Amino acid sequence: MSTLFVDTINEKTSGNGVQIPGHVVQVVTNTATSTITANSTSNVDVISVSITPKSSSSVIHIEGYMGQLEVSVGSSNAYATVSIEDPSGNQLFRAGVGQSALNSEAVALLGIHSPSSTSSQTYTMKMSTGSGGTGSVHTNSQRYTIKAMEIAQ
Repeated sequence: MSTLFVDTINEKTSGNGVQIPGHVVQVVTNTATSTITANSTSNVDVISVSITPKSSSSVIHIEGYMGQLEVSVGSSNAYATVSIEDPSGNQLFRAGVGQSALNSEAVALLGIHSPSSTSSQTYTMKMSTGSGGTGSVHTNSQRYTIKAMEIAQ
């Protein structure tokens, strides 16, 4: 049995990073607390994060979190949807928060995207009312975050 001891590992080619399958290459996070409101079933941008993968074989692990999403009832069947879209506008994942006189809860989204590119990738968390019976949905000045992690393959 052998043991390898090192103090530093340097990349062979500058700018390529060290690729160890399954390990995090880089992490980019964006956080805000402004109140964002949606009054219709059309998506409203909440927050975005951009990451430039160092390898085209990497996958991007995306996490979105809202400390509070408040849903107000208009007439009936009130709920909200929260989603994260990839750079092409495709919905990667979605969650729903549902009916109450005034429903408020935290929302978390997790997922993976394989861009197969070393070009900058922007992921956007969006929200909307989920039905015509929903009055509005908003973040109520609570913290919301989106994080992108490049994972070597």
